[in-house]
Amino acid sequence: MFKLKSIAARLILAIALTVAVACAIVSGFSISQQRALTRMALDQQLKLQYESVIAAIDYEGRSALAVSAVIAALPPVGDAIAKGDRDSLAALLGEANKSLKAQGIPLITFQVPPAVAFYRVHAPKVFGDDVSARRETVVEAMKGGRQIVGVEPGREALGIFGMTPIMRDGKSVANVDIGAAFGKEFVAASELARERRTSPRALMERLRAKGIRPATGPGVDGGRKAFYRRAEVNLVVQE
Repeated sequence: MFKLKSIAARLILAIALTVAVACAIVSGFSISQQRALTRMALDQQLKLQYESVIAAIDYEGRSALAVSAVIAALPPVGDAIAKGDRDSLAALLGEANKSLKAQGIPLITFQVPPAVAFYRVHAPKVFGDDVSARRETVVEAMKGGRQIVGVEPGREALGIFGMTPIMRDGKSVANVDIGAAFGKEFVAASELARERRTSPRALMERLRAKGIRPATGPGVDGGRKAFYRRAEVNLVVQE
């Protein structure tokens, strides 16, 4: 059996073993630390994305709710529904629907109890279907006689809906249901900046110089993140 007789050889072996053990420990710590930092970065990114989605839902929901409240307060709307007169609703709201669609709010629907679609301004030939299976907020709004905002499946895609019941003698006789496509009409300044490989501040200054302001965010309605309407920024960001 080979034996180390030289003191120098023994010292070299001991030092080499010590260094090897130290390298293994440091390497293990480095990998563990790297995983922890990666996990932290992912958690932060997920949190930012979550906050962005919540802010967009809040803004779109409040916009839809405001429109539904205005329409529900129009006496001719309630009268037309009471008479079963869809043509009057078409004449009254057809042009308004075009303007709202340009602003990212394309869906105007009227339901009657319990949750039957009476008239869709955006799809006038489609009516009479019961939406209660997929639109629980409609049922709740009609029963409770109160305004509601919710994210639910529409006929074609997920949407953000704001609704206001039309009340007569303390009862819900109909529901004004306004919908915006979820996640398609607005884009975060941070996302635009990432696409353009610039900073959010530089991008926002550029948009401001073009006369384009955020739809929601700091300095607008107190929101934490700035969101723009895609329709307004598409031409600018493609320059």
